[in-house]
Amino acid sequence: MNERQRLENALLEFIERVVKEPSSEEDVKILPAMAHELIELWKI
Repeated sequence: MNERQRLENALLEFIERVVKEPSSEEDVKILPAMAHELIELWKI
C-alpha cells in the first residue's frame, strides 16, 4: 500500500468515526477540512 492509499484510508476512517460517534467538538469542527483533503486526494 502506498502513502496516498494510507492517507486516504486514514481520512476515510476518521470521517466515518466522527459521523457515527463524534468524540469531541474539535473532531466535528475539522470534519469539513478532512473531507476537503480527501476530495483533493481523489483529484490526483
